Amino acid sequence: MTKRKTAEEEPEPSPLAGGCVVAGLTLGAGAGLWAASPAAAILALWGGGTALVWRHARTRMSDSSATPLPGEDPSPEDDEAGHSDAPRISVERRAGMLIIKDLSEQRRYEVP
Repeated sequence: MTKRKTAEEEPEPSPLAGGCVVAGLTLGAGAGLWAASPAAAILALWGGGTALVWRHARTRMSDSSATPLPGEDPSPEDDEAGHSDAPRISVERRAGMLIIKDLSEQRRYEVP
């Protein structure tokens, strides 16, 4: 029974474990390079930073915010601006205050 419990309760590996290993190896290599030659370590740091910036600048942006193609079906009128169920409001400005009134519902309060 105890063998079965231990087999079922194996901890799952952390998704950050690989990143920690890569960071540790990079820092170890950097420390070794620094011990050998500080100038070479600084040049390697600049080169790595330049390579990362270059790679990031060359990656393609996603098209998630692109406008739809002309042949695509337009969205229904319910989703367009001004046709939603958003509350209608009225804004009234007075000296030192801003009053916002909700016009989507009629609210009446009766005091007994």
